[in-house]
Amino acid sequence: MWSDFNTATLEHGLASPGGVVSHTGIGGLILAGGQGYLTGLYGLCIDNLQEVTMIVANGDIVKASEKENPDLFWGIRGLPLTYF
Repeated sequence: MWSDFNTATLEHGLASPGGVVSHTGIGGLILAGGQGYLTGLYGLCIDNLQEVTMIVANGDIVKASEKENPDLFWGIRGLPLTYF
C-alpha cells in the first residue's frame, strides 16, 4: 500500500513520487512510466529506476540493473501497459 511505502520513506528523510491515480500499485506505477507529483522535479519514476528483483519464467529470482542482466533491465522498461 502507498501509505506503508510513504511511511517507510519518510522515516529515512525520503520523498515518494507517488502516482496521480490512487489505485495503481508501486510496480505498475514505475514500470508503466510513473507520472507522479514530483515528475516536474525528477522526471518519470521509470527514469529513476536503478535495479529490480524479479521472478523470471523458470522460477529463478534474479536482479536486473544496468550492470547485472542489463537485457532484462532494459526489456522491462518497455513493457506495454496491458501487462499491468
